[in-house]
Amino acid sequence: MDYCTLEEVRTELVKQGATAVDDNAIVERIPRACAVLDRTCRHILTGNRRAFSDEAVSGEIRRGAQVVSGDDGALTVTVAKGYCQSVTSAEYSTDLKTWRALSLDQLDIDGYTLTFLDVSAPRNGRLFVRLSYQGGYAVLPDDLVHCAVRLTAFLYHKREAPFEVTAFPDVGQIVVPSAMPSDIVQNLQPYKRVRP
Repeated sequence: MDYCTLEEVRTELVKQGATAVDDNAIVERIPRACAVLDRTCRHILTGNRRAFSDEAVSGEIRRGAQVVSGDDGALTVTVAKGYCQSVTSAEYSTDLKTWRALSLDQLDIDGYTLTFLDVSAPRNGRLFVRLSYQGGYAVLPDDLVHCAVRLTAFLYHKREAPFEVTAFPDVGQIVVPSAMPSDIVQNLQPYKRVRP
């Protein structure tokens, strides 16, 4: 699911002064804008999956820097999605053959970071965690939708002026910057992935 609709982007473009818009050009840019938002927030998913859209994830395997086993018995795992609503199953392994269940009773969910308490997992060596969870937002936060709308409108204008130049679309003179608008960058700060 994309983060904004054609109507929302069209409304933004009209608010910016456009009198005529190319719907096909907008529709083409919406998925690109969503992918840029995901990458900007450091959430990399394959295919057409989106980091913040609602999705049931089954059997996702996390490893390496995505899994941290602490000396206090806590096991911290980051999920691929930008937000985790709930976890339905979790298990860990050291060899990808033998899996041991993790208790969901002592689980703390903080955005895309899961912390399992009182885990007897080894502290050294390779550790894999297999998860099934509900990820993304059932209803996208307004600021994410706003960022998607603004970025799509930005990409729409860039088709006429690929660099920071003055363009003359149907409505008159506009200046299209070459970098992502600062309001989008600012609004995305709370959604950026950081290492645990």
